[in-house]
Amino acid sequence: MADQMQTLYSKINEYDNVIIVSTLYFSELSGPLLSMCSRFQYFWTARQFRNIELITKHKKGVLIIAGAGDGDTISAERSADILFHHLKTDCIGKVFSLKTAVTPASKDWRALAQAKELAENLNDHYLATAPLTDD
Repeated sequence: MADQMQTLYSKINEYDNVIIVSTLYFSELSGPLLSMCSRFQYFWTARQFRNIELITKHKKGVLIIAGAGDGDTISAERSADILFHHLKTDCIGKVFSLKTAVTPASKDWRALAQAKELAENLNDHYLATAPLTDD
């Protein structure tokens, strides 16, 4: 199927980091995110049936979830972990801002501090592994 996913497929090895961000719906990642990520079946099929490894670069990742209700994150974390695995991504941390109907994510200081710390870790990893240039 030729569509905008072709661009993502061709660029996935260029990425150093993968950040999965989702709202929590019925204790799961959002439907649109899961629908888009189901298209990563392309990589599994290439490996499984054609014996071609399309993703060769290992990456670092972060999961960020916000949810207003009282659901838990177990199923959403499991889904994200599967996605990270198939994208050759080591998840270095997870941030949850839950019960946002009571405390908006923009006021969840704990989650904001965790997100900042993980962003700094991803940036440090990138700087430590980025090729040196003459610029």
